[in-house]
Amino acid sequence: MARTAELTPMLRHYLELKAAHPDCILLYRMGDFFELFFEDAIRVAPILEVTLTARQKGTENETPMCGVPHHAIEGYIGKLLRAGLKVAVCDQVEDPAQAKGLVRREITRIVTPGTVSEPALLDGKEENLLAAVAWSKDARVGGGAAFLDVSTGAFFVRRFAGESEALEDLRMLRPREALLLGEEIPGAVRAWAKKDCLSHTEIDPTQALDARRSEELLLRHFGAATLRGFGLESGEPAVHAAAEALSYARDTQHNPLSHVRGLTLRETRDTLALDSTTLANLEVLQTQREGAKRGSLLGVLDQTVTSPGGRMLRDWLRRPLRDPEGIERRHRAVGELVQDHELLGRLRERLARVGDPERLLGRSVLGTLTPREAAALRDGLAVAPEILADLSGCAAPLLAELARVDALPGLHAELARMLQDSPSASLSDGGVIAAGVDNELDRCRSLAQDSKRHILAVEQRERERTGISSLKIRYNRVFGYYIEI
Repeated sequence: MARTAELTPMLRHYLELKAAHPDCILLYRMGDFFELFFEDAIRVAPILEVTLTARQKGTENETPMCGVPHHAIEGYIGKLLRAGLKVAVCDQVEDPAQAKGLVRREITRIVTPGTVSEPALLDGKEENLLAAVAWSKDARVGGGAAFLDVSTGAFFVRRFAGESEALEDLRMLRPREALLLGEEIPGAVRAWAKKDCLSHTEIDPTQALDARRSEELLLRHFGAATLRGFGLESGEPAVHAAAEALSYARDTQHNPLSHVRGLTLRETRDTLALDSTTLANLEVLQTQREGAKRGSLLGVLDQTVTSPGGRMLRDWLRRPLRDPEGIERRHRAVGELVQDHELLGRLRERLARVGDPERLLGRSVLGTLTPREAAALRDGLAVAPEILADLSGCAAPLLAELARVDALPGLHAELARMLQDSPSASLSDGGVIAAGVDNELDRCRSLAQDSKRHILAVEQRERERTGISSLKIRYNRVFGYYIEI
């Protein structure tokens, strides 16, 4: 590598950012491209299937580099995530036309396999879990793990008496990223993370939260006075794991994650314990030979028309109920819908228009919601009152409870007022905000879309002001617009 003093200001800035995020692949915005340099370029060029080239080739300051178009960045990020890599995106935060010297750039987001929220990078009918595993120094206490889905806000913890329980949960839930907290983690769990998890991070003990700070972080986030309301005790491994998972996700997203509104303790007594071997042998979620959903029990049963419904069905099959009363409630709800074909068909048609409000609301909180996704949320909320009206006449208690869900009419009304019917893909492209929302925006839009009429109006106004009847506004490529007398 060339000596830092001999590098351009841009490359020195690149290295500063890389030093601050050494575990990430750094994508650095340069005009219409995101570029990678040095070891990152050498490492990812084969993954992204792009040509590895160099700056100042043939000199002592030769710098390996490769690049990808900025408009296709999400697809390339997806390839890096599937390879188990973390990505730091450095974008231009200043208009190049107005910049003096080097255009100001900053890390705008960090994307990791366990914290990604972009729909194009996710399987709609499967959770995308970040796991954090902690273990007590006292072998009699055991360990705990937290599982967080940043895309939906789902957050739960598990307690483990030994490493075998931990391994079963991790194999069954298949988190895409794991955080390992401390040297006490059992060797088998550590081996699983290295071999079978897409991405894992060893948390430096000197940087980890202690028991007091872990508890304070969770209480402050949820606005609670005690952990007992979550079924947890101060200082236990599950608390440490939950705090580290939440802290890590907050740091990578540069966001307080206000959509993570609850923390659930999942205990074995609530559901039937199906270990990963049983799920595999019975082909509950995927076939043994192809490892595919098609042909499995889930593949046969999954007739859901929404992504949240698909995720819920997967979880129900993975954790069947043990409570007879809960089973009976589900059976009555399903039975009533099966018997009423007209109602079932109507619900399926309307649910198919709902989309994925869980993940859309999550992206809204994260500040990454696109105009078209906002429109999809609007259109889904428009259907909600019709669905609730259909359910209101049902006798099954579970369906009757669903009929009382808040349809969020205020949110739908605001989105309908603000957005055009078919907004563009990006806010910067225009064509997003509806007419009548902002007077100044309407004026600017009118100037852009009907400039000829406005120029004629200026011409008429200047004739009247000056009394010169021959005054005209002309245009040419040399001078631009000018007044001719």
